Amino acid sequence: MRTMKKYNHTVSVIPRVIILVLVFALTSTLMLYAYHRPSGTEAADLKICMMNGDDNLSGLLTSAASDCGITADIRQVVTDYEMDAGDARKKINLELMSSTGPDILILDDMDPTPYIKSGKLLDLRSIAGDSGVPAAVKQQFTSEDKCFALPAAQTLFVYAADGSAGRELPNTSGLGTLLRFAQKNNLYFGNAYDNIAAIACRLYVEPRLTGVRSSDRRLLRDFYQSLQRLRGQSRQKYEAASFQRLNMQLNPLFSFEGIGHGGTGVSMDYLCSIEDFQLLQLLSDKDRLRYRLAEENGRIISMPCCIVAVNKNGAHRSTAVKYLRYLMSEEGQQLVSDSSLLPSDLNSLSGIMRRTTESDRISEYNTLTLPALRSRTVRLLTRDLGDRLTSRVTDGVLMDIVMTEANEYINGNQTLDAAVERAVNRIRIVRSE
Repeated sequence: MRTMKKYNHTVSVIPRVIILVLVFALTSTLMLYAYHRPSGTEAADLKICMMNGDDNLSGLLTSAASDCGITADIRQVVTDYEMDAGDARKKINLELMSSTGPDILILDDMDPTPYIKSGKLLDLRSIAGDSGVPAAVKQQFTSEDKCFALPAAQTLFVYAADGSAGRELPNTSGLGTLLRFAQKNNLYFGNAYDNIAAIACRLYVEPRLTGVRSSDRRLLRDFYQSLQRLRGQSRQKYEAASFQRLNMQLNPLFSFEGIGHGGTGVSMDYLCSIEDFQLLQLLSDKDRLRYRLAEENGRIISMPCCIVAVNKNGAHRSTAVKYLRYLMSEEGQQLVSDSSLLPSDLNSLSGIMRRTTESDRISEYNTLTLPALRSRTVRLLTRDLGDRLTSRVTDGVLMDIVMTEANEYINGNQTLDAAVERAVNRIRIVRSE
């Protein structure tokens, strides 16, 4: 019996020794990994949340994560045109209050003010101070000298018209001015009718919506009547209008090329890449079109995009900060340009523009050889952007309200007065929340 007991004791001890050895080895490995793991990185994926989908933006975010040695889980909340932007924003707000919420919030198409005031975002002054993002842009995300978001890219807007239509485009800005210019020169708008309507709403309507009935009513009445006139002047005949906030994803270069290849026309479009400037320079040099950057009160309009904010309560704050720091670095801004987006850091933008070379592009019509940008063009653009830039952020909820009622009026489903009144009532509720 004693021998048997001794044997059993020996058998029961051996597994325990093996387990202890394995635990020691595993602990040592983890300690070594932790010691050698690059500073600022963590072992979990980065969760990124964005309201609307965009292939270029998603590709950029994924590539930047890969360059940083991490994996990004990118999720968009709005997956179809029918989803209400207000409902999408409520879903995002609920997720931010959860401990399992996103580490990074992309504020494109979202009013940043509520997120800044609620204290949910991390202060990013250390990154903002080193960036070449203009002060006019950073100011929109700043409160009490703290910066809570930074855009990695930007969008600029232009008027373009047939080269034979007068010497210059109008100096003043606004959809009404462009409409009058087109009528005076007997020009027609191209196929980007919905796109122009969405851009005009973002530039000239959303920033002026105050929640005050009288002023909002006048603004919307003028805007809806302008859209009706725009539709009547469009080259393409529409059975029904369908204005959506996502329509800005349409390719703007089609309308430029349409004007430049013999189609008399005028357009208002957006520029989001170096290639856009190369194409405009080419068509302008050949006197096929004239263009002017959209302005307001003498200041060029820029709309920040890929606006990155870090969740203050996120599980991986240090990884998120490292990620944003890379996006705003010279290498990150080159990646932005390679993703067919326009860098927001003016120092990086100037260098990238100067390094452009001739390149071929398959257009809607043929293969174009795009010229390198001239130094004069680069100096003009970067100087003007630095000295006289105004910046706009947009709110998808307001966009939905304005454009939904525009659809109803222009498609004949309700009167102008009814459409304006419904929009004004809904805007007042949003502004009072």
